[in-house]
Amino acid sequence: MFYYKLLILLCLAIGSRTDYSNGPNQDVVHALQTSQSGKVYPRGSYGYEKRRIVHNGLCKHIFPDIIVVPLTTEDVSAIVKIARANNQVISVRSGGHSFTCTSLKNGGINIDMRKMNKVKIVSPHLVELGPGSTWNRVLKLVPPSHYTVIHGQCKSVGIGGYILGGGINVVGTSEKYGTAGDHVIQYTMVDAVGNILHVRRENTTVYHTDSGEVQHLYDDHGLFFSLTGAGQSYGIVTEFLYKIYPKPETLPILAMVYLENPYDVRKLEKVAMDGRYHVTLFYIYMFKDLQRVPELTRNHVGFKVIPRLLMAAGRRKTEPVFLSMVDNNKKTGRYTERKGAIKLLRRYGIKVAYDEIVSRILPTMLDLDDYESEYLSKEEKRQRGYQAVYSANLMNLSNLKPLEYILFEHKIFSFFNKNNPEAKKSGCEYCYLVVPSTVKDSFLPLTDVGRFQIELTCSYPPDVHVACPKILRDIKEELVRRTIYQGDIPTQYLNTPTCDYRGDFGNRYWGLKNYPTLEYTKKHWDPDNVFHFCQSVGSSDEFCCPQVQHKGYGQPYLS
Repeated sequence: MFYYKLLILLCLAIGSRTDYSNGPNQDVVHALQTSQSGKVYPRGSYGYEKRRIVHNGLCKHIFPDIIVVPLTTEDVSAIVKIARANNQVISVRSGGHSFTCTSLKNGGINIDMRKMNKVKIVSPHLVELGPGSTWNRVLKLVPPSHYTVIHGQCKSVGIGGYILGGGINVVGTSEKYGTAGDHVIQYTMVDAVGNILHVRRENTTVYHTDSGEVQHLYDDHGLFFSLTGAGQSYGIVTEFLYKIYPKPETLPILAMVYLENPYDVRKLEKVAMDGRYHVTLFYIYMFKDLQRVPELTRNHVGFKVIPRLLMAAGRRKTEPVFLSMVDNNKKTGRYTERKGAIKLLRRYGIKVAYDEIVSRILPTMLDLDDYESEYLSKEEKRQRGYQAVYSANLMNLSNLKPLEYILFEHKIFSFFNKNNPEAKKSGCEYCYLVVPSTVKDSFLPLTDVGRFQIELTCSYPPDVHVACPKILRDIKEELVRRTIYQGDIPTQYLNTPTCDYRGDFGNRYWGLKNYPTLEYTKKHWDPDNVFHFCQSVGSSDEFCCPQVQHKGYGQPYLS
């Protein structure tokens, strides 16, 4: 009798998980199931939770009512029409990196593009890409040993969000060839009423899905221009015709150098300004104790153990930093010649750490895919899941003087303080500092990049009150102040968005000159603001980031 009652209770519990009476609108679910070919996951259904999770622990409390996984452009068109007819909000994901959780919304319909992951080389210079692919998948099918593709350095990123945000490659390819937005020949897009568009620089073709009418526009009200750096605000791109180069992507060399004072930073600046090599500085912070991580990976050894050994061996004041150098000559083949790059560093007075030994230990490039794997054991990763991610990003710097604040002054992130007790109390567990040079006047289509940019990104437990995000916002504010003081106009990379103390995200991402044009395009193509999210074109809320909790640095900051 006991087991019989237990079985009834179990059946009732299972039944309650699939009871949508208080959840998704059943008419909407039925319409989605019968009007397009992709799978539909109402909240509470089997598979919903696996589809919902994105790579930022701050987003795990966001629950769409329905997740749909379209297979074709026509599917996406049908979904948009159903959403409009039933007053359902729309959110769209490609890879789901989601610094500000823009790929999810509470309620409404989430369009999961990951099944639209086409990668097809159509000529030696062109490839067709579906937005749901990751760069990891693209580079397997368009191998960099044979082709050069403007791609994200973090290869787990989805290509849809990356390209529509402009798309910078931080280890040199963008300095040679430009940004991702520069390389789109045609966007296939679904607009706010469900029509299908082919958007080219010279004209736009509109396929009216209700009437069957085909319309050719030679004035698209700035749509192509707007898609090259603010594209997520205008529609759902279902395919990119993308320019590639039939020659190998040049790999960087990776060196370790000492930056012990501001004069060393000025020397590094001169190396970058020389122009022969694209230079990117990488520095990894592991505030989580290594002894708590049972399995030491190659990256653990590279990021933490080797720098400390080199500092001790060289009797230096600071640990060496990683420096990536790529030959800027377009005629260079697959490999950057190491001796020439190291010789240039030494010519400018850069102190190179035991290159004869280090060159045999280091990989060619640092591939950061899954932050959690870099500092959590497998068991901790399984229990914790994805961690919170927060970033301080700044572009359009004419020199590296503001960087000195982080490297030599900050009470947690400076070389001299990174291992002090204050750093452990911050709650930041794994951070990386990336400082690329872009001295060849390489611009995002809509944003001035300048000669240098700075990005400091950290991950930490999402459900714990920590100071980490507040510290990063303070760093960003101080960097902005120092940048303005030296006469620069700071900008920010759209693909690393943040909610800052100051307002006016439109100026921050796209500039005073461009933002009115973007709003004009928005009013024509999406007057009802169907495609809206945190800090999208046409939005008015600056402080729309997910809830951030902290302690010890003032009151909690809430969106």
